[in-house]
Amino acid sequence: VLFVTGAIFSRKTFRVILVNLSLILFVFAGFEFSLSIMRPPYQTIASTRFENELYNRKSRLVGYEMEGNQQVTTRKYFDDKLVYEAQYTVGDNRFRITPQASEHAESSVIFVGCSFTFGEGLNDSETLPYQVGVRVKDQYQIYNFGVRGYGTHQIYAQTKHYLLQRHIQQPVKHIIYSSLYPEHARRAAGLGWWQLDSPRYKLSKNNQLEFCGNFGSSSFLSHVIMQNLYKSEIVSRIAQRKLSKRDKMLNSKLIIGIYELMQRDNPDAQMHILQWFEPYEPFVSNHLKDNGIKIHALNKVFDSVDNDIFISEKEYHPNKRVNTAIADYIITEILAL
Repeated sequence: VLFVTGAIFSRKTFRVILVNLSLILFVFAGFEFSLSIMRPPYQTIASTRFENELYNRKSRLVGYEMEGNQQVTTRKYFDDKLVYEAQYTVGDNRFRITPQASEHAESSVIFVGCSFTFGEGLNDSETLPYQVGVRVKDQYQIYNFGVRGYGTHQIYAQTKHYLLQRHIQQPVKHIIYSSLYPEHARRAAGLGWWQLDSPRYKLSKNNQLEFCGNFGSSSFLSHVIMQNLYKSEIVSRIAQRKLSKRDKMLNSKLIIGIYELMQRDNPDAQMHILQWFEPYEPFVSNHLKDNGIKIHALNKVFDSVDNDIFISEKEYHPNKRVNTAIADYIITEILAL
């Protein structure tokens, strides 16, 4: 009797669990579908494709980096319509090329950042570092250390592990960081599916930077699961949580850390932040300024080009015109030439 009763109970329990699980999955799928159709068209991955992309390679220090010595003409399409065509050339240092300075150049200027610094969607000669380099090659050697998708944590790791310094041949006079705030802080907090292999830092109890491995898992299977979960609309919305004050302080400490590491070999170097969109909160900007870092809001530069700053409405990266205007600003206001 107990066996029969237990069997019936087990079957009923199993059916209840199965029905409830089916309902949960149905609601989840419906919510996922609703969010996907609400997403702006230019953000729809399924409608976007690339041809001839650059090759990246895994890096245990920064998550990923570009392969050296490659040149591609890459194309981006949205709904099979060409968004941009651009030639990317990466040197043997695994960074995008810049003009060679003359023999008279005694100092260097380095640009660090993400795709805005790298020059997504632009030919080699249209990037911001290249446009500055052409005009100051008698005074400075320019280096473009921008890598697509990077956050402040990866720039800090680049500097900490000497991945930048070993390629610099002249004393560094200026470090120019293109800040996408709060996006770079979000990346440093691990809120991006492509960041799973990247280094993870946190603030200790006395507000010092601590290395904590990476954001992903050592298990290959769980790593793959996490990558696919991040592609979910629901998970991506959850990942769009507001940054905490501690997240923001971590971001500022990473920026200050970049500056301090560069100053070890270049004590006279100055660091400048190009503030693209949202300004830092007062407690963040004051923290940066107190450590000798200069912040340059680009609003007036954007006004000078009638706020025509993006490649197109389908490609939210800087165009050649705004890079030319920013190069003018850098040469006059930062380099004082």
